[in-house]
Amino acid sequence: MLWNDKKTRRMWHCHIKFPRLKTASLQTGLPLNGHCCPIIHRCVICSFSSRGFTLIELMVVIAIVGILAAIATPLFTDYLQRGKISQGLTTLTQLAVQMERSYLDDRHYGTNNACSVADRSDDYFDYACTGGGQTFKWIATSLDKNYVYSIDQSSQHMTTTFKGNTQTGVNCWMISEDTGGCY
Repeated sequence: MLWNDKKTRRMWHCHIKFPRLKTASLQTGLPLNGHCCPIIHRCVICSFSSRGFTLIELMVVIAIVGILAAIATPLFTDYLQRGKISQGLTTLTQLAVQMERSYLDDRHYGTNNACSVADRSDDYFDYACTGGGQTFKWIATSLDKNYVYSIDQSSQHMTTTFKGNTQTGVNCWMISEDTGGCY
């Protein structure tokens, strides 16, 4: 018998004092813990086992989850935004490569101030080309207008707008202002 278990100790103690408790419980089908035995009304086994959580415990857990969500949400949205930016910069690079292929074939980037590669859009950015002849400049503008990147015929990368703020003198594609990282 386990003497460390309070419930077992109470049941054994009650059974010694009132030997018919176990028999009466088996006959009536009532459980031994928490109910009076119908034959012997003085034997009440009270075992308050913890079957749920208290309000304080639940509130502490909710507060912890709220704090973690408050920390994780901005990091996650920033992570998603950097992924969208990377996709846009990859497309911008591919467009510049297509312009260079066109230059190798025709010895110019386009005619009549029109680029040889047509403007396009994707899920996150609009791409527009200016120039023609011996120069071009591709400009990628995010759909929410918070990010504007460009590349020209000399592969000069520029960030014009980053997180809605106008940038000057940034000769790279900014992907994060925290680390000052350029792509």
